[in-house]
Amino acid sequence: MSVAEATSLPAYIKVLIVQEVRKGNSKRTGQPYEMQEIDCMTLDQDGVEMQVGVMQVPAPLMGKIVRGTYA
Repeated sequence: MSVAEATSLPAYIKVLIVQEVRKGNSKRTGQPYEMQEIDCMTLDQDGVEMQVGVMQVPAPLMGKIVRGTYA
């Protein structure tokens, strides 16, 4: 495996589980918050699995993400 292959960036994100939007108040500041996470897998350009993890959904996309593969 070359250095370029070992350090290649993911080409796709496969969303496996979409968590519910969580709402609450910060214990430290008392400010309200909303957050959502997805359980996902990164894939290389050939569709080979690279890594599994959890990502926080950006605020503009909260509640809009569904299971699937995204480029």
